Amino acid sequence: MSLRIVWFLFCLSPLVSMGQTKTNKRFWFDYNPSFSLSTKLTVLADVGWRKNFNSVNQKFRTVLRPKFKYFIKDHWELLGGMGWFYIVNDNETPDLNEIRPFIGTKVSWPRFDKIAIDHLFRIENRRLRPIGSPLESFLRYRYRIGSTFRYRHDTFVAYFFTPFTAEYIFHLDPSVDVEDDSFRFTTGLGYVFDGQWTVESNVMIQSRGDLATGNLNRSDLVFRLRVFHKIQ
Repeated sequence: MSLRIVWFLFCLSPLVSMGQTKTNKRFWFDYNPSFSLSTKLTVLADVGWRKNFNSVNQKFRTVLRPKFKYFIKDHWELLGGMGWFYIVNDNETPDLNEIRPFIGTKVSWPRFDKIAIDHLFRIENRRLRPIGSPLESFLRYRYRIGSTFRYRHDTFVAYFFTPFTAEYIFHLDPSVDVEDDSFRFTTGLGYVFDGQWTVESNVMIQSRGDLATGNLNRSDLVFRLRVFHKIQ
């Protein structure tokens, strides 16, 4: 139990500095189908819609992100894919088109009787092009630590679960002058219906700002609804 408390406080520590920042409220929805091609290789995607309720110019954002997952060995995965993000703005602000290729790995360690700590390491290339403007491109590194508490009995297929994740985002080139996410903490409640469908409702707090200067003057409160579908 003491290990869980230490880990939980470690994840929450960056939130202390967010008390004086401006908070935006957002809603995200995504549908996540997956299909196993073999015992080692799975193809996945997420198709989403996102809304920032505090933005004057931005109407909504669409997300399409095909990806793959390859099991190297037990509790070790290789991940990769390509994300496409399109922000629809009002008539006075150009729409924003973004392509985001990424590659990473996920390791589950340490593992205990009923819980495992997951580590996700990912490098991605954000390639943003506002309509009618030059391309902006930069690399960033993401590290996410998390775990899931499952409320289940061995005799039942369906069960509730609670995820906890903390994610840190760094620019590989600190001279990049762009506002970006720097930290995310997510928790919520999910339900596994059977071997095919899962629904998850999350609350996410994330800090934003200029990573080059460390001026994190904004935060987001995100309500996220996720639907997972294993296609058989």
